[in-house]
Amino acid sequence: VSLNRTLKSDVGIYVEIKNVLHEPAAKNIVAEVHRLAVEFGYSAKGLIYESFSKDVLLELKNVHKTTLPLVQLLEGDEFGEHPTKGIIQAGLKQISGYAQGVGIWIEALVRYGGKKVVSNGFVELAHEQGLQVHGYTVRKDALPQWVRSLDQLHRILFHELRLDGVFTDHP
Repeated sequence: VSLNRTLKSDVGIYVEIKNVLHEPAAKNIVAEVHRLAVEFGYSAKGLIYESFSKDVLLELKNVHKTTLPLVQLLEGDEFGEHPTKGIIQAGLKQISGYAQGVGIWIEALVRYGGKKVVSNGFVELAHEQGLQVHGYTVRKDALPQWVRSLDQLHRILFHELRLDGVFTDHP
């Protein structure tokens, strides 16, 4: 909030809540993070919650009644070992019932061979379900083997694959 005042801009934050096992006497980490977000003025905008845990996102939506965007992080095995288009569509439809986006490893979004990099269709399927797609993690010191530069990676991710955002160590 103070950064917003200093920069005279709206700088948002992206908060990942890990899937933790809560001991009965321990504070509920989801409730505590959400309480702090509201306390610091992030109840209506400027914050996106992300988690690999569906339960965390459902708690934020159903218990804490947040209207802030929720992003389901995907590890790659959520749709089974050999997912078909139909299985992926069904999984994304389920996610769209509680989240506004998905976060996924950028390597899981393309097929490549030789010099050609093409979409594997995931981004398009997610967009059909009304979900934003945020790829992770863009690092100039750890580029995928199918690009030569950070600029080329940005072109592929944003102009060819049409990602809505990325996680990066180099904003």
